[in-house]
Amino acid sequence: MLILQINSKPLKKQASSFDACVHAAGLFLGAVTGGLIGLATESGLFRGTGIGAITGALVSIEVVDSSIRLWQARRSGIWSILYVVITRAP
Repeated sequence: MLILQINSKPLKKQASSFDACVHAAGLFLGAVTGGLIGLATESGLFRGTGIGAITGALVSIEVVDSSIRLWQARRSGIWSILYVVITRAP
């Protein structure tokens, strides 16, 4: 769930709805991608769809969590991006 300090009930409902949509989109895209990969690698459509759906949902949760942390951080967003680029470089 989206972890923000929101005092208004309508805003809480909108934030919760947005959070659910982001996770559903990740689940759907992961399922489609996993199904296509499952067909291509002969591991099976249903197995690929299941694995892809779980992976897509987990990735969307991580993306939302990272976005919230960046949004609430006191640092500039560009420094966070540079940190990721520099630490991931070989």
